Amino acid sequence: MLASILNRTVDGGTHLSGFRTALTRANQQVRTADLASRLQIQEVNSGFGQITDSFQAETEGIAQINSAISQISTVTQAQASTSEETASAAEELRAQTGSVRQLTTDLHELVEGASARDAS
Repeated sequence: MLASILNRTVDGGTHLSGFRTALTRANQQVRTADLASRLQIQEVNSGFGQITDSFQAETEGIAQINSAISQISTVTQAQASTSEETASAAEELRAQTGSVRQLTTDLHELVEGASARDAS
């Protein structure tokens, strides 16, 4: 009976040793899987960071484009206003030119008429 108990104890110890080895291997596998998971999480976080940076750069680019369009619109409106003022001034000058021509013609006729009277 003692031999039977000793055999079972030895067998149990052998099984216990095998169990410990299996537990150690499982623990190593869990650590390896955990490390791999952490590396994958870091890669995903890095990807999200790059995406965020890209969105920020794109947002800044869009803001710059909007600002440029606003400036172009302001300049275009100013040029349109200046063009209208120039056209109005040109029309005014055209009208004044006609008046000056008429006055010159009238003055010329006056001078010619006075010269003709003086000559007679």
